[in-house]
Amino acid sequence: MELMEIPDPVECQVVSRVNRFVVEVKMNRKLQKAHINNTGRLEGGMIPWLSGCRILKRNVRLNNSLIDYLIGADGELYLEVKSAVLKRNRMALYPDSPSLRGRRHLEETLNHVRAGGKGAILFIAAVPHIKAFKPNRRADRIISGLIKKGKEYGVIIKSIAIYYSPIDNLIYLQNPDLETKV
Repeated sequence: MELMEIPDPVECQVVSRVNRFVVEVKMNRKLQKAHINNTGRLEGGMIPWLSGCRILKRNVRLNNSLIDYLIGADGELYLEVKSAVLKRNRMALYPDSPSLRGRRHLEETLNHVRAGGKGAILFIAAVPHIKAFKPNRRADRIISGLIKKGKEYGVIIKSIAIYYSPIDNLIYLQNPDLETKV
């Protein structure tokens, strides 16, 4: 499913991430800052398992972490979003390297659910032509274990496949409910 066309894309190389919404890029041998856009497609009903949900707050504090979203869904649900950009054997993997911040977000969400709250982790598989998502145990065994433990405790673990095609300058939603192998 086509989501969005990007007219006149500009080729560049991401050098570093400044914050959640800004990256430093190298373009024509010069360093520049670029905005990372979050389109907020949740409210458009494009992800069926989130139908009936609405975003209550963005970047909401949960103990010692900022979680991406507080969702209205039969009460309040904390939703943390992670990018799975490593591809191996038609699988999207997260993380691509050890991540203390990722661990903290998973731990906070897991603890919230253990205490009786609601929480979910959404992995966005941002590579084309994949069949499933799975945790990257090679990169970070702790994160892999936290994902498995979270699922056992009732954290909702979901994945979607979405990618940009430079051939036609379109963003595609390949699968709004990608198989998640925990």
